[in-house]
Amino acid sequence: AAGAKLHVIEVQPGTRPDGSKFEKKNSDIYFPAEAAQDFPVAMQVSNKYNVIYMVTKFGYLHVYDLESATVIYANRISAETIFVTANHDASGGIIGVNRKGQVLCVTVDEANIVPYICKQLSNYPLALRLAVKNNLPGA
Repeated sequence: AAGAKLHVIEVQPGTRPDGSKFEKKNSDIYFPAEAAQDFPVAMQVSNKYNVIYMVTKFGYLHVYDLESATVIYANRISAETIFVTANHDASGGIIGVNRKGQVLCVTVDEANIVPYICKQLSNYPLALRLAVKNNLPGA
């Protein structure tokens, strides 16, 4: 899926609590060489963390910041196709079921996400925004 992009737009303009205008954002979707034909099959937004969970046909999970469309994390979570996902409100994550019937639950690791963003991504504004919004340690 070379050239694939995630586009984040505001569906109903003028509904942000602070009245500000949301600027459209986009981000390239990275697929490893061994999964060059991969593509997104599910997407859920966490209201708790303001992140997008994107699951691909080949079982990869991509986590993006909703406001900036910045990729936070990407890794394979299943060797089998995940064919259904849903929000898991209790954890702020998602649940999914793969072809073998395994139920997967994925969420943000609150103790480590802020230090991870600082050390691995060197994106201190994003780390601070997530920490402040969710009262997370590590900022």
